Amino acid sequence: MSHNLQVPPPFYCVYLLRSVSKPNSYYIGSTPNPYRRLRQHNGELSVGGAYRTKKTGFRPWQMTMVVYGFPSKIAALQFEHAWQHFYQTRHIPLEKRLGSKSSSTVHLRIANVKLLLAAAGFVRMGLRVAIFQKHIYDIWVTNKYNVAVPESVLLTLDFQQNQDKLIEGGNYDQIKVFVETLAAEEDKVFEKSVEKLENNDLRQCSICNQVVDPVDHAPCFCVNDSCQALYHAECWANDMLKDSESPADSTSPMIPIKGRCVECTKLNWWWPTVKNSMRVYQHSNQAIK
Repeated sequence: MSHNLQVPPPFYCVYLLRSVSKPNSYYIGSTPNPYRRLRQHNGELSVGGAYRTKKTGFRPWQMTMVVYGFPSKIAALQFEHAWQHFYQTRHIPLEKRLGSKSSSTVHLRIANVKLLLAAAGFVRMGLRVAIFQKHIYDIWVTNKYNVAVPESVLLTLDFQQNQDKLIEGGNYDQIKVFVETLAAEEDKVFEKSVEKLENNDLRQCSICNQVVDPVDHAPCFCVNDSCQALYHAECWANDMLKDSESPADSTSPMIPIKGRCVECTKLNWWWPTVKNSMRVYQHSNQAIK
């Protein structure tokens, strides 16, 4: 595995804004920092924002949902562009496209994001969705256009009680806490993985039984805290692809979506596993410098 590996961005999302003063107005964007980006859209930061969200009478905006878990910034930008241009994107087959350039109700926006989550170019990423407003969740559940959501998509709901007061200037605290909580969870998995590696004298791959050298190969770990399984990324990917739970797609036949640990059988999602693996790999290489 190359020593030039780059750790995926800590967080990058595609988001849906809703105007508080004009609740039928929406905006789609992407960012590595939704807290800062929302402040830019609302004019609380002088630099940044977007022309459409600066128009008189539309502020403040609330961030109502985010799609996250992208393995790279490029992947997030591709998803953003496809969602903005759902009426012509190659990611949605012509016969499945809903709405048109002049027709973009919120029901259509939610239906099209579901189509993108199921698209061959994105489904393998194991993307996740967080919804911060009950109105948007109700539309998600109503599912006016009967679009199925892949079972690989994890949905998080984060509603707060007094939302009218909460969104007077944008739901900043809600978004900030959400991202910080995700980062803390990833840090916990990373720290536990380093601990597992340091306490494993043999460092044998649980599949091929060969040594996993964290300086030469990004080691993979089961998300189960008590499981000591260790893998070469290639070995575990190949094992996951044998499992019907982790189908490959035609665009990336060698990349699984999810699979079970061969030792404890706990379900692991591929891209979060790889992201953590690359952090451990980078940590191991920095430690020998």
